[in-house]
Amino acid sequence: MITIFSNFALNNILSIFSDEVNTLINQYSDEASASASWSASIKADGTEAVNDQKPYRQLTISPLLGNVCFASSYYRFCFTLKSFAKIYSVMYATPFDYAQFSLKLWGDVYFNAKTRKFSKKPTSATQQRSFIEFVLEPLYKIFSQVYLSTKNK
Repeated sequence: MITIFSNFALNNILSIFSDEVNTLINQYSDEASASASWSASIKADGTEAVNDQKPYRQLTISPLLGNVCFASSYYRFCFTLKSFAKIYSVMYATPFDYAQFSLKLWGDVYFNAKTRKFSKKPTSATQQRSFIEFVLEPLYKIFSQVYLSTKNK
């Protein structure tokens, strides 16, 4: 059985999940940073020297950073925004920077088919974000074709 979420529900789920993961990572990285921010070493004369270490870098999980993959073990697929953008560059055999294209596949970015450009604002009230248009819609079409072909057998 294939469960298809509405675009709004899926965006909310992904947003909430990434916010919760980032909060947990930052919470525990702050604790590690606080406990490891100072180091002491003993000098040859027996005195203690305190060295200030580099600040602990906060980790953030984001598809735009390339550290998030979308996967399903049940359906046996896994992709990142960059790998999905590369599929488009190979499929259409037109030279374009798929790394730049992958950055436009996440967030409040909309594709205007008339001008063939991306923008931060939708041109109509019903326009879908680029992630929905270029990633989810093609996946939905593949799932429905496979589901219908297995149902008809």
